[in-house]
Amino acid sequence: DGRQTAAYVESHDGRPGEAEIHLRADDYHQVLSGRARFALGGRLDAPRRIRPYEWRAARAVGADTVELGPGDVLFVPRGTLHQRVAGPAYTVLITKVYADTATPARR
Repeated sequence: DGRQTAAYVESHDGRPGEAEIHLRADDYHQVLSGRARFALGGRLDAPRRIRPYEWRAARAVGADTVELGPGDVLFVPRGTLHQRVAGPAYTVLITKVYADTATPARR
C-alpha cells in the first residue's frame, strides 16, 4: 500500500526528551530493558515546527503519564503528542510506520 517503515534501538539515561507531534508516522515503542515513562496527549507548550508535519516543544501541558517495562509496547498514532518523561534508564526499540505519502526522516 506504499507505506514505509524504519526501526532503530535507542538507549536513554532517564532524562526527559522533547514533547512532539508528527502527522505522517505512527510509532511503536517496545521497551527492551529498564522502565520507560511517557507523557501522552495534551498540547505542546510553545511549539516549534522542525520539519513539515512535525512539531516539538520543551514540554507537554495536560498530558497523562504511562510507565512501561520490558516487553511492553506503546502504540502512538500519528497526531498524538508524546514525550519521554524523566525516570530510570531504559532501552527501547522504536518502529515508525510512515503514511503512504511520507518519506522517512533521516536520523
